[in-house]
Amino acid sequence: MPERTTAREAPALRVRQVPGAPVVVVRVALAGGARRESIPGLALVTGRSLDEGTRRRDYRQLAAAAEALGMNACGYCAFEQIGITVDALAADWRAAIDLAAEMTFEPAFPEERIAFVARQAAAELEAQADDAEVATARAFADLLYAPHPKGRPLQGDAASLARLTGEQCAAFHAASLARGGVVVVAGDFDEEPVRSHLAAAFAA
Repeated sequence: MPERTTAREAPALRVRQVPGAPVVVVRVALAGGARRESIPGLALVTGRSLDEGTRRRDYRQLAAAAEALGMNACGYCAFEQIGITVDALAADWRAAIDLAAEMTFEPAFPEERIAFVARQAAAELEAQADDAEVATARAFADLLYAPHPKGRPLQGDAASLARLTGEQCAAFHAASLARGGVVVVAGDFDEEPVRSHLAAAFAA
């Protein structure tokens, strides 16, 4: 089981059997999206870096482990949350839950990967600057919400992205984890063993 190092609110756990679907879907959502960031872009880089390596495995090893079982695993960010998605074959539900737990509790936030994710986000901002529809939507959001975080892109801005560090991402993740969240598992499986394994993997 993942090592626990920080006192936190246990996430709510939900399990749903979906007969006939030969897949399992694990979704982890932690209360820590862009609305809670102090630096523009911090939540996005933190969320996207959840699949960039853990204390057990670097990003290459993590990707290889997922690929070996045909799983898709990635971190994400939204305005209200950061989290993880893992999609796998139904027979691999244990591995999917364990991988989601490892990424949730043990992200490493290595500086070189933080810089890589930040550069990706900056490139997205640059590409979107030429899109008239996006520019109009952002101008409207800025007019409506500024200086609230909802008035700016999830990517923040190029200057703030360039300053982000692994330590800042780790602190933001720890605060998000401490607030709790929800973990949902759905797929073609028997609910009771899945519920038991999920409770052990995500115990407070």
